[in-house]
Amino acid sequence: EAFLIGGGMRFQSAVLDDNGKPDRAAIKMIEDGWNRHCETPHFDLGRRLNFYDMQGLAARQQMETGDFMFQKAYHTGRPRRGQYSNFCLGALDPTQLTDSVASDVNNNAVIAGVEVDQRTAEAKRYHFATNSDDYYGYEGGLGFSLESESVLHGYHMLRPNQVRGVTPFASAIILAYHLQDYIHAEVSVQKANSKFLAFVTATQGQRGSFNNVKKGDTSAGDVFAKYSDALEYCSMQFLEPGESVEFNTATRSSQGLQDFSGLIHRMTAAAARLPVEIISGDYRDLNYTTIRAARNDFKQGLKPRWRRFNTQFNRPTFDEWLRTEWASGRMPLKGYAKDPSRYHKG
Repeated sequence: EAFLIGGGMRFQSAVLDDNGKPDRAAIKMIEDGWNRHCETPHFDLGRRLNFYDMQGLAARQQMETGDFMFQKAYHTGRPRRGQYSNFCLGALDPTQLTDSVASDVNNNAVIAGVEVDQRTAEAKRYHFATNSDDYYGYEGGLGFSLESESVLHGYHMLRPNQVRGVTPFASAIILAYHLQDYIHAEVSVQKANSKFLAFVTATQGQRGSFNNVKKGDTSAGDVFAKYSDALEYCSMQFLEPGESVEFNTATRSSQGLQDFSGLIHRMTAAAARLPVEIISGDYRDLNYTTIRAARNDFKQGLKPRWRRFNTQFNRPTFDEWLRTEWASGRMPLKGYAKDPSRYHKG
């Protein structure tokens, strides 16, 4: 969200007059109206978020679930005080999509909650369940459907005719599943290393071994009293006479937790397509040249994300808003009905 959206993606109008020069009056009217509406919570159907907050929400949704979804909506009644437009967006939860409903159109199929034309893979409707136990279409079930024209659905298409997005963490989850035995073992070893300071083998005497001494009894000798009083945060395990402990250190990395944490950082960075230094916050081994190279590579990877986010979210939202404002009479743009595209440039 920080690198994709930042403080918010801003709009700059590029309307030209009949002479091909910037139409400053139209530019000011469009930008002022858009900015006023973006900075108020009236852009949200629930009246909580402004437009830039919703951009951040979309970015987080796409990272977490693979896609983001918003419903185009309109506040009813007269605009409230300080409200500049009735047009708004309502956030939808992609995890509530359900395919437990059959399409009533012969050429359509419901795939992961998205009803599509099987010939063209064009989305027609979106089917939502209000909770995991009640599904739309069943008797007594709860749910709703939305026409595709009223939904903004954004995701990264990885293969032809793909209808839903895939979270970038899917690859990390699969890898973590295959490495779960190693991860559990490594975590257990690190816990043991941080818990046990030493192991002591007692010699057999009149009082027996250390393990047989009752709590609070220091008559076993000064050695036992010394060790039991000195330890607070780590444990010292007292072994029976003849017992010993041998750790498996043949293949264990000397770096221990540092190497293990580095593995997790690299897995997360690869999944999120971020430089590992950003994930770990560790820039110790970098110089100016390597930092600049990493930054340029990262910026190059952000360019298709910026383009896709503008195409799937920012541009259709602005276009719908401007059409609504012109139709309501709040945006008297000369010649809009004849050539709308002129005023949508930006």
